[in-house]
Amino acid sequence: MDIKLMCLGNEISVGMAEAQKAIESDFNSVFAGDVRFENYGSEKEFIAALADAIENDDILVLTCQPELYTAFKSFVASAFSFKARPVKAIQRLIQESAPSVSSETVLNHSLIPVDSDAILSQDGLYSGYAVNADDQLLIVLPLDPSRIDYLLEDGLFPYLRDTIDIGEFTDDPLKGVAEDGIAVGAAAAARAEAAEGAAPAEQKLPYDAAYLDEVVSGLRAKGLTVAVATTKSVDFLKSISEKVNMDRVVFLSPYTFEKNDMKADEYSVKLAKGAFDTSEASLGASLTKVYAKTNEDGTKSYYMYASISDGKTANQAKIRAKPGDTPPQLIYKSTEVLFRMMDLWSKTGYAEPQYTEEAVVDEDFAADHAETADDGTVVKDAGDKRKTTQKTVATALIGASAIGSAVISLLANNLY
Repeated sequence: MDIKLMCLGNEISVGMAEAQKAIESDFNSVFAGDVRFENYGSEKEFIAALADAIENDDILVLTCQPELYTAFKSFVASAFSFKARPVKAIQRLIQESAPSVSSETVLNHSLIPVDSDAILSQDGLYSGYAVNADDQLLIVLPLDPSRIDYLLEDGLFPYLRDTIDIGEFTDDPLKGVAEDGIAVGAAAAARAEAAEGAAPAEQKLPYDAAYLDEVVSGLRAKGLTVAVATTKSVDFLKSISEKVNMDRVVFLSPYTFEKNDMKADEYSVKLAKGAFDTSEASLGASLTKVYAKTNEDGTKSYYMYASISDGKTANQAKIRAKPGDTPPQLIYKSTEVLFRMMDLWSKTGYAEPQYTEEAVVDEDFAADHAETADDGTVVKDAGDKRKTTQKTVATALIGASAIGSAVISLLANNLY
């Protein structure tokens, strides 16, 4: 994964340097690399480097100082011939957090290219955006030290995790886990013992197979079925199905949709309802991907959502990993939570949240149904592919001979 971090402006203030360091640190920790910002003192140098980056890099991060950010967005949009449009989510957030801001400012801060994904700041102002051109990503951000942590942790990296092949990440939840759900090292040791003729040591499963089997048996006895929406976590459910016979009871639905700027908890419920609506199952269900948040001490905390819906009522749990738990452990734990929901629904006939606190999610799962999930709100479904290709984006910049002078002229008019 080749990453290019670019900044227009040689004069880097202390605040800009802090923002650059935060971006570098997050990219290097997530992708196990050593990328550093390159600063360009003129628009001409910036355009030349950008043309080269388009040909050679997978992720391009374009930045500038916050005071010039709205003009910088116009500069980048013109360079790529992007057509801008205002985003209501950004406008609403700005108006709620800063009602005294002028309508012109609200409009300027809400403009991003058509077919791009907004990377929201905590107050909407200086929000970034990302354009997915098949195998290449263009990201535009302000070097704003007061907003950069939120932009990265609650916007950009959740977006990247849903856009890029998860295997690119150093904390990939699937790394170190074999197809049977056993840690790769343990699985390899078991195979080695078997090859030598020794009886392999019995491996403890990372989930309660007996309980899951009990739930499935209960559903089967009542003639009930559950359709589970397609997300990145369903691979773990497939693994479990090799140990727990879910045949004709719990099955995977092809239903999925783009999350965009929908809140993670709402997205989870709509996935479950969609799985119900588009199948003949008695119940719809969903497990979201694992969301990661970097704490102040540099450690990571993980959480995800489990939901069920019978079309009219819905239940949901937010499950947080305990300290020391890995993402795979969280997924298996969340799967058990989901099965508890199924079990309770099969016995009560209701999927409403009031049943959750006492009977579905205990203290260990730290569910919080009243909490609004602000984390991971600006992401899109992994299956989404933009129509614009890398070649098209490159052509928009490089193919026009007059692009350099035209962009420089625009930037001069807008900024100075």
